[in-house]
Formats: sequence, structure tokens, C-alpha cells
Amino acid sequence: MRFAALLSVASLVLVGSVNPPGRRVPRFFCSADSVTLRSEWDRSAFVLVGVARTARSHKATSNDLGGTDYVVRPTEVLRGRIDDELWIYSEDDSGRFPLKLGRRYLLFVYRQGKTLRVDNCGHSALLADSEAELRRVRRFGLKRRNRRGLPNVELLLPSAPSIRLSA
Repeated sequence: MRFAALLSVASLVLVGSVNPPGRRVPRFFCSADSVTLRSEWDRSAFVLVGVARTARSHKATSNDLGGTDYVVRPTEVLRGRIDDELWIYSEDDSGRFPLKLGRRYLLFVYRQGKTLRVDNCGHSALLADSEAELRRVRRFGLKRRNRRGLPNVELLLPSAPSIRLSA
């Protein structure tokens, strides 16, 4: 009986270590404290809808497990400033976030050292699977807008001098 229980746990570990592109890590691999959408928004350097354009794999070394660099072109930036594209690194471990090229994703991107990464236990997912999250995240961004629905210039230019015009 103990052997059967041990075998079933081992099979769960093996199944979880194989994470095909576009699939989330099974929830039993994530910590018990699930990340709320708001907390992931708050800790993310960038939140965007984007398309994975290219992928380049790296072999494992003595200092690194290996992984894949993805170039992602944003179609909508919800948080952060992105000039053109992002390079997102996904390490080859059970928490990696593999991307399918040409597919659109809602991505919550954070910095780890010199790399940008996506937490596979968070809310990042194929856009088709995350429409509800996208609607909520857009509302987070709207709170940073003024009454006319335009971005607050004060938020973009905090040190802008005030200008007075007189006739």
C-alpha cells in the first residue's frame, strides 16, 4: 500500500515536470497562498496583452537550468512603459511559463535579477482563457485616469511645472 501511494506521488511529480507550451502548472504545484489578481498587478513591472514572436532555447550549464528567451510584442500595455518588445526568460523547471509562438497572452511580467519573467502560478494565460481577468485588470488601470478618461498627466510627468496664462 505504501508503495502504491509513493508511486502515485512520484507520477504526479513527473507529470508536473512536463509542462507543454500554453499549459499552466497544475495548481497542486503552486503554493497554498494563491496570488490574487490585485497583488500580482501590484508586484508586476509590466502587465500587457502580447504576442510571442520568437523563441531561443539555452542549454543547461553549471550555473543555470537552461531555458527559453521569448520575444513578445505587446498589443496592449496595461502597466509599465514598453517601447517595442520584451525579452521574457522562462527557466526549464516545473514553474516555467512556455509560450506558443503567434498566440496572444495576458502577461504579468516581473523582474528577477537581470531577466523578465512570468509566474506560472499567477494569472498569466492565453488571452482566450483570461478575458475575465483582462476586464478586471483594465479597471485597475482606469483608476489611474482622470474624470475625462484620459491618462493623468501628473502621473506621467510628476515634476511638470505649472503654467499660468494671463490676459
